[in-house]
Amino acid sequence: MGADVFLPVLDTLDSDRIAELRRRDEFFWLDLESPTREELEDLAACMGLHELAIEDAENFDQRPKLDEYGDHAALVYYGVADVGGRSRSLELLEVHVFVHGDGVVTVRRAPWPDSVALRETFQRVPLGSEQLVVYRILDTLTDSFFPLVERIDAEIEQLEQAVVADPQPEHIQHVMRLKRDLASLRRTVGPMRDVAGVAVTRLAEIPGLANGPRDYFRDVYDHMLRIERAFDSSRVLLSDVLSVHSARVAHHQGKSTERLTLVSTIFLPLSFVVGFFGQNFQWMVDAVKTRNDFLVFGIGGMVASVLILIPLIGRSALRGDRLPAIPDR
Repeated sequence: MGADVFLPVLDTLDSDRIAELRRRDEFFWLDLESPTREELEDLAACMGLHELAIEDAENFDQRPKLDEYGDHAALVYYGVADVGGRSRSLELLEVHVFVHGDGVVTVRRAPWPDSVALRETFQRVPLGSEQLVVYRILDTLTDSFFPLVERIDAEIEQLEQAVVADPQPEHIQHVMRLKRDLASLRRTVGPMRDVAGVAVTRLAEIPGLANGPRDYFRDVYDHMLRIERAFDSSRVLLSDVLSVHSARVAHHQGKSTERLTLVSTIFLPLSFVVGFFGQNFQWMVDAVKTRNDFLVFGIGGMVASVLILIPLIGRSALRGDRLPAIPDR
């Protein structure tokens, strides 16, 4: 591909146009959304793709991988189609990429909004090598994970603040849902990192594919490492949120237990005094005869017990209301 040549971009399977581009040795990009089985068979006949590669394109939910078939390679790669909706479901976009010496073909089943800007770039900016086309496709898919990383980090931060302020049972459900999502993402991102690591070497062996700067593919690998580490860090933060939730719940339970203990302590001497004066002791029957005797020995004893406990109650309540400080990260 020359330095001033623009990339032809196709979104429908046109066998005649593809044959003409191949005859003129003009590299192209064919982007197919939800092709039928017949279209995939026509694509295989038109481009000479291996039947196993076409079989993978018919059955999605594949793990990220890179398979070589002589004069072409088949990649299974993922991106994020949309993270701005209200749904918390992971909208991963699976893309099958066929890299041939004559062109690159992408097959997907869901809309890919970023492909619009990518097509405009290819048709506006001349590209110096054919491998650079493959790099830009993989780089666009890879970078689509970064908004999802930022969204998960913001969600964890909000959840952490809510747990510190007022821990609720639904916070635990939220944490566990995020942990499941991150585990699913980790299972996808790990193999994608391996694919990005070997792509620079494997793609250079495809006959007829003009080599490009290896630094570009190392950039994709570096981005995958950053994304993988970000998801691992998010899982650690979620474990910290669980620990904070448990500590706050235990603290509130301790305060409730302390209050109940204080109430029991107040009523224990009162119960003793009332029970004591309820007994028919001979001395009490003989000594407590007037109203003043009852006020002094009966009511006075209960009031004295309460006055003794008031300072203890105040100091204990003051200690219970003082929450431990949590340092900001």
